[in-house]
Amino acid sequence: MRDFGFFLQRLTRYGRPARPPVIMAGVVIAVVLVSLAAAALSKTPGNIEPRGSSWVAVQPPAAARELLAQGVIDGQVRVDIVAAFEGVVKSVSVEAGDAVAKDAVLLELGTSTLHSQILEARAAVLKSEQASNEARNWKTGSAYRVALRQVTSDQLNEAEAQRKLTDTQRLFDQGIVARDELQQSMQAVQSAKSQLANSLESVAQIEEKYSSSAVTLAELEHAAQQAKLAKLQAHLQATVVRAPIAGVVTMVGPRNPEAFPGSDASAVGNKASEGALIARVVDTTKIRVIGSVVEASVGLVKVGQRARISPVSQPGLVFQGRVSRVSALPLDAGSFNPFDERRTAKFQIVVEADAPKQAVATLPRLGTNAEIAIILEEDAEAGLLVPLAAVQPTKSGEGQVLARRVGQPPRPVVVKLGATTAQGVHVHGLTLNDEVNVSATDSSELGGGETVDAPAGEEMPSEGLRGTLRNLFSGGGSPASN
Repeated sequence: MRDFGFFLQRLTRYGRPARPPVIMAGVVIAVVLVSLAAAALSKTPGNIEPRGSSWVAVQPPAAARELLAQGVIDGQVRVDIVAAFEGVVKSVSVEAGDAVAKDAVLLELGTSTLHSQILEARAAVLKSEQASNEARNWKTGSAYRVALRQVTSDQLNEAEAQRKLTDTQRLFDQGIVARDELQQSMQAVQSAKSQLANSLESVAQIEEKYSSSAVTLAELEHAAQQAKLAKLQAHLQATVVRAPIAGVVTMVGPRNPEAFPGSDASAVGNKASEGALIARVVDTTKIRVIGSVVEASVGLVKVGQRARISPVSQPGLVFQGRVSRVSALPLDAGSFNPFDERRTAKFQIVVEADAPKQAVATLPRLGTNAEIAIILEEDAEAGLLVPLAAVQPTKSGEGQVLARRVGQPPRPVVVKLGATTAQGVHVHGLTLNDEVNVSATDSSELGGGETVDAPAGEEMPSEGLRGTLRNLFSGGGSPASN
């Protein structure tokens, strides 16, 4: 009604009062305008759509760029099994390519050689035990006692020879015996002294032999022989070789290098040396794909990038992994010609992934080809895409859009703004079920024409009513001309 009063003031402000027929027509027009204004003002702000606007569906973010490559499936965890002792393969229970559970029997080794080694070890233990006991009890041993008795006997002999020499010297001085007899007595004394010295040296050698360090050495040698025997006896328990983990057998049994190519590849009867590789099991729940990329693309690949692995032999089976290695050297670094301009180097890449917790039948087949899709660009903060014209920025990092859903009225939504791309602007706060309003013109263009200031103390009519009045009177001139 305030807009209607303002309209009547405009009608009577210019020139002479209107004639009665004109007044009646003006009253009719005014009633119509009041009805239109009331209908326009009764609308909620959310239902007001700018002229020339349209609704656009919210779009998902653009897919990240990918780099495709080829590779071969392998396992991250490979357990090698070596022979605990030297023996001959007695039997083989699996073949390469078989899936096995943990502790499954792989093969069995013969024990004939092992038993011979055990007998030799037992003899060595007995000898070392005897030597250790002698070293520990050397003072009461027979050798030491014999050496001491020999010293005592040689001391008595030396004393007797010395007494005879004294008597012979006295008789020689009296002229009773000849000089030859005196010389014989002197030689007997020298011989007795030499014999005593030898017996004393034997005692000293025994005491030195069984010193404290020698005793310790003998005890250590005995302990070493005992440990060797225990190890060989434990090998009897290792004659049956079992799988240390669940997975796929990629190798079983030693191969005879002299076997004719194409002949029976069975490992039964082949000799396995101690420490030789006799089996390998690969864990298929943790796989890796070894592939390569050309030098033009290797700069795009980084460790840590996400990647999808799709085995060629198992369509529909996809693993999510990450790049774990990018080689800094080309695959043919050792043989390429640096002056060959046609050469295109290839660089090895490795992608690792955990297989899903599924049945063994759905696990990847090792050694088969796989397609690798490496995600090159990935924005963790990417939101949904809307046209840039649909967003009215309100403050840093935020904006407002007019959104609606099927069967619901439009509503203003405050959104968080992300990156702006050629496809639109990324926003957070909407869903793919929303549509956003895109205005062809802004509010300043919708009114058009000259702006009339309201008299002091009065309010201007709304934009909707002003536009309606302007359209109605656009061809009739000013009110003053009526």
